[in-house]
Amino acid sequence: MDEKIKIALIHDHFLFFGGAERVILAFLKIYPTADIYLAFASEENIKILQKYTRGKIFVSPFRHLLPSAYLADYFKPFLYYWWKSLNLAKYDLVFSSSHSFSSKSVNPPRHIPHISYIHTPPRYLWCQFNETNWINKKPYKYLLSPFLNHLRKLDYKDAQLPDILIANSKNVQSRIKKYYRRDSILIYPPVRIPKKLTSQKQNYYLCVSRLVKQKGIDLTIKACNKLKKPLIVVGTGKEEFFLKSIAGPTIKFLGKVSDKKLAQIYNKAKALIYPSFEEDFGLAPLEAMAHGTPVIGCHDGGLVESVLNGKTGILIKKHSVNSLVFAIKKLEGLKIKSSDCIKRAKKFSEKMFRKKIKSIISKSLKEKMKIKKIKILGVKINITNYKQLLYLISENIKKKKKTYIFPAAVGAIMSYRENRKFLQTVNKKAMVVTDGMPLVWLCKYYGQNQATRVYGPNLMKLLLSEGVIKKYRFFLFGGKKGQAKKLKDKICQTYKGIDIVGYSDAEDRPPKESLTRKVITEVNRNKADIVFVGLGSPHQEKWILKYGAELNSPILIGVGAAFDFLSGEKKQAPIWMQEKGLEWLFRLLQEPQRLWYRYTITNLKFLIAVAKEIFKRK
Repeated sequence: MDEKIKIALIHDHFLFFGGAERVILAFLKIYPTADIYLAFASEENIKILQKYTRGKIFVSPFRHLLPSAYLADYFKPFLYYWWKSLNLAKYDLVFSSSHSFSSKSVNPPRHIPHISYIHTPPRYLWCQFNETNWINKKPYKYLLSPFLNHLRKLDYKDAQLPDILIANSKNVQSRIKKYYRRDSILIYPPVRIPKKLTSQKQNYYLCVSRLVKQKGIDLTIKACNKLKKPLIVVGTGKEEFFLKSIAGPTIKFLGKVSDKKLAQIYNKAKALIYPSFEEDFGLAPLEAMAHGTPVIGCHDGGLVESVLNGKTGILIKKHSVNSLVFAIKKLEGLKIKSSDCIKRAKKFSEKMFRKKIKSIISKSLKEKMKIKKIKILGVKINITNYKQLLYLISENIKKKKKTYIFPAAVGAIMSYRENRKFLQTVNKKAMVVTDGMPLVWLCKYYGQNQATRVYGPNLMKLLLSEGVIKKYRFFLFGGKKGQAKKLKDKICQTYKGIDIVGYSDAEDRPPKESLTRKVITEVNRNKADIVFVGLGSPHQEKWILKYGAELNSPILIGVGAAFDFLSGEKKQAPIWMQEKGLEWLFRLLQEPQRLWYRYTITNLKFLIAVAKEIFKRK
């Protein structure tokens, strides 16, 4: 199943190799065919990604405008509209990994689930300690305040877009609740557990981190200088020159090292020193414990969740050199067992991460298939929306599962009720959805507040648009003489690359048996995935229910007036009239002789029937 899911993996950037990037690689082990989208990426890291994915890697066209990797934080807000412009319609699921501004703002089509893994809300926007802390000081605070307030509003708004938010720690979970006012699911980043540890511990301390202010590496260096303790620093960053300038003779900088060499360094280290400020979670402490190495860190942020104070490490309450000196001395007097460190790290294993990620993705995809139903005037109405319905159609095409979809307005509901047997067949075999606003209002009146309009012409447009990407095969059946061809030509002009495998006018309503036989032969011969039937209600519903079983197409949809609107033969009501439930008035004014009975007598009968039903329910 994992191989069949087409996933877009969205990540802010891949310029450095930290905990967030480790999560991406762990995700790709589960879904190696995922396509990856990045704002920026170094050539070196793209090569690393290519070892983990069989999908495509897309990097923004602005990648070459970045003068330095260390300036990425300042450039990210300006890529906001690039993220928004991404066309993600061909995917079954979008998974974004966000540790800054923008990537969670991607806007996939409404039927595609979007899960966002939040490493942290943007620190510089929400006043967490960060590398751009200077923007919160005078006079920059006042000068940049309007711009930052605008970005905060955008960030808050975009955080409401994903269907599910995942937090990488309880610490980040509380930030999400505070800043975005949303609940989130906790899934810790994964750590690899070595199979064997053979190396003996040596007398040096270790620092593994990006060399930036937030990580407190200067405190580590000063503490080791004071105690004249050997310290190995692994990592690169914008603070590297400064840190080397304050380092004493016992401090050694290794820069970037391979995973294999890093594992050996972890194995032999006496302890990892990690005094990061307000750490989101911190993967390096877990990596150290996975190698049997204890951790010295700060009693705040994510380290409180991973390090057991006194058992797998020492946590200090103050970010100071003296506190670190005290902790190092205290650690040397303790007998911390490597087995306790490894046991603790196993609670954050890749196996646990994979299990939770697969579970939440599976649950998210299944959730899109669940559709509530409510009876109105004896008709089973499906409470759904375009996003959910398009996903269901996509899945049922893959499974070749027969599905009849009837977007119904007031007139259709009343026609179903005219014949008890016909009504029973509709309820048993078809999906009736809320094409008319009065039905939406009624559903909401009955407590289904999530009810929205599923308008036949709009559903048809969305399917045609998606069909270009997913290579659906369409057949058009309906309309008066010459209309089906006109509609086909119009669709081919609008949707480049669309596959209309056949079309036929209806000629009569209901169509003659001889014409129906020809249509069935054509549909089956051309292996159409979706048949749009535009005969008007109730003719199209009766035709679909009578002949649907003979058609090999999995999806049959009654779209009524969509043939008139999309072919350009009739005008649609303005959007404001559609939203206010006044489309009937617009159409009545256009065709009074044909529609007067439907929009006066039929609508009146509907109102009376509804009033009786509401009275009975009370």
